[in-house]
Amino acid sequence: MKNAFLLVGLMFGVTVFALSFQNDIQAQSGSATMATKVVAVDVAKTLSVCKESIEREQDQNKKAAVINEKLTAYDKKAKAILAGLKEGFEPDSELYNQQMQEFFKVKAEAEALQGYETKRMERENRVWVEMLYGKLLAATSDIAKQQGATLVVNLDGIPMQDSNITIENLYKIISNRKVLYVANQCDITDSVIELMDAAYAEAKKNKK
Repeated sequence: MKNAFLLVGLMFGVTVFALSFQNDIQAQSGSATMATKVVAVDVAKTLSVCKESIEREQDQNKKAAVINEKLTAYDKKAKAILAGLKEGFEPDSELYNQQMQEFFKVKAEAEALQGYETKRMERENRVWVEMLYGKLLAATSDIAKQQGATLVVNLDGIPMQDSNITIENLYKIISNRKVLYVANQCDITDSVIELMDAAYAEAKKNKK
């Protein structure tokens, strides 16, 4: 009988300890859930519509226009050489061969210029995008901390109504989309853009 009471007492103690441990786990889990706040940022939109991106695109378009003018000049020169060959030079003559050499030289210079500028712009754009993305992360971190957020997800805002999108690419967009819905109050995209624009304006002011 004494052993029976002892066994009951031990079982009761184990049960109380287990219930107490379970309650502690639930309380901790509940507090962790209550403390979690998720917000979202449309990264693609932010990188494309912030002021720094818009101004850079305008600057790149001006540089591209200058390069296109040079390439157009090369093209006109090459066409003029060919036109002259048809009119006043005998094939295989010394002057004809000289003009052909000049033609190929002009074409080679044009191709070299185009190849060089294409690679240069690719290198510059890669470095610039990495730099801008770093600024986006910094601004996102600041806004998230201000709002007490513990997690920020990328809100994929790529439109699917574009008639030029192939069915294969459409399926890729759908399958890669991780976030299907975000309430307006959880979307901090505009706040991130405003902070990035303000920092960019301040940096430009300090350069003057």
